[in-house]
Amino acid sequence: MTTALPRIAIVDDSLFVLEAWQQLVDDAEVLVFESPRKFFLATSREPGLLASLACVVTDFHFDEGEPLDGTNFAALLVQRCGPPVLLSSDMPYGDEAGSPFAGRIAKEPMSWMQLARVLRRT
Repeated sequence: MTTALPRIAIVDDSLFVLEAWQQLVDDAEVLVFESPRKFFLATSREPGLLASLACVVTDFHFDEGEPLDGTNFAALLVQRCGPPVLLSSDMPYGDEAGSPFAGRIAKEPMSWMQLARVLRRT
């Protein structure tokens, strides 16, 4: 009997970062998106996608032309009763008290076991 791997979504505008997550994480199904807009487009095409995710890991800053930053993106997911959102950034971030993020991780791929430990701390 095989157990399905947890699904995590990585939202980052760096193709290098997205590829690293896909190559280095083997204890989860990693779905990658280059922007919040592309993530929401995928969820509209696949209605069960949002509910199937164990968590979303997002960058904070996206290329010009993307109307959302990581905080706005996470807040929208919280409003839609989406999965917990982790901020992946090496940049300082303020407003921890009112933050829509379930936690923060370094700007590097992590296994599902490591992500789950961060999520349990919240």
